[in-house]
Amino acid sequence: MKTRPLFILGAVLLVLIGLKFVQRSSHESKLSQPSFEVLFPAVATGDIGRLVIDGPGAGKIELTRSGMDWRVDTSYGHPAAADKLERLLGGLVGLRGEFRSDRESVLADYALDEKRAVHLIAYDLGGKELGHLLLGERLSGAAGCFAMKAGEKRAYAAGGNLLGDIGVWGENREPSPRGLLDLGVFSVDRQQVNGVALSDGDKTLTLAKTFDAPADTSAAGRAQYRWLAGKKELDRAKTDALLGALASIRATDVLDPAAEHGFAAARRGVELSLADGSTRRLEFGAPITAPEAGIPLRVGGAGNVYLVYDKLPERVFKSREDLLPDRK
Repeated sequence: MKTRPLFILGAVLLVLIGLKFVQRSSHESKLSQPSFEVLFPAVATGDIGRLVIDGPGAGKIELTRSGMDWRVDTSYGHPAAADKLERLLGGLVGLRGEFRSDRESVLADYALDEKRAVHLIAYDLGGKELGHLLLGERLSGAAGCFAMKAGEKRAYAAGGNLLGDIGVWGENREPSPRGLLDLGVFSVDRQQVNGVALSDGDKTLTLAKTFDAPADTSAAGRAQYRWLAGKKELDRAKTDALLGALASIRATDVLDPAAEHGFAAARRGVELSLADGSTRRLEFGAPITAPEAGIPLRVGGAGNVYLVYDKLPERVFKSREDLLPDRK
């Protein structure tokens, strides 16, 4: 008589244990499933008119759209590189993240605290805020970084390379405008250059191409030439190397165009004569050592001023004797 109640009690206990197990399994299953959320709205990139990128320290970048172009306001209004902005905006709009934690105590582990987070704020063409993100540490073993919406305490793992696009690398958490600036200074087709005039103070050295078949303006015809300085024939390889140093110049940074930078005192310039009758002029300023070593350079005597590699003048300003053929 006593075994029946015990049997029923045992059966009820087994059912309760089973229900508890099913409930726990269901809960754990829900927790293990990734929870994704949109961190930045999927607006058209053309609807974004301004970006502010603010590091935890003094590093801050502000960019403004003007038509189809962008300028870096915090770098003297210098043009931004179109491809770099396209990549940054493409990674930002519609950004999604996988939920990781809503515990405030772990934000520092993700570099999402005020001491290390990088703020990325986007505004529309009318100045209204579209989104404000905090970017934290890079993900381990995957592309992307930890991210969080401003005003919230929910950390997400977001894909892409937003940190790299804004110049944040390694332990340094300050954004760098160099990753967004258009640092292309000057480029020219070497075959279209007829002559180079090097001015260094009171001295000018003129280098001229003499074509074997002047009437042949095809690429093949323009490839057959000699270099002369006056009536003296120069070593073609040496002079071609000089022209090569000028044909494609990139900067390491930009400088304040309102400053003088020693252009008047240096009196160093290069003028290239082109096949279409036009000329291009480059002006070199006085060497600087801070914030890093380099040479100020501008194209056409006005406008943007660039900081270029400090060894560039050594490759360009040669004497006639430097360019003569080696003695046998």
